[in-house]
Amino acid sequence: RPGAVVASFAPRVHYVDYGEDATNSTNVTSGFSKRVALTSAYDTVVVDPGQDRRLVLPAIADVGAYEYTIKRSLGAANTITVAVADASGDLIDGAATQTLTTAYERIRIISDPATASWYIVG
Repeated sequence: RPGAVVASFAPRVHYVDYGEDATNSTNVTSGFSKRVALTSAYDTVVVDPGQDRRLVLPAIADVGAYEYTIKRSLGAANTITVAVADASGDLIDGAATQTLTTAYERIRIISDPATASWYIVG
């Protein structure tokens, strides 16, 4: 019926900025300027590419069926790399990493516990 609210959706957004220091992520120095471990506390991640970033997906064995939307903001020349958890055996569309290099580029990925794979669906 017109005007009826069927369901509401409130995305849990995490903004990864230049000085990333959020409670629900882990930062370590590595080959990239910042490595941010994603958790199930968020499903939408917006990344400021003020420096190279490496976003690490949780192991599918730890989160089960899950979905993330990852969006790059701004047009800085730095690279955003989305990677699977170390030693998890998971893949993203058959690869260990995916990169975002264009301003405002985004990917939407879902996990499939049956195949231990992340799939890009948008």
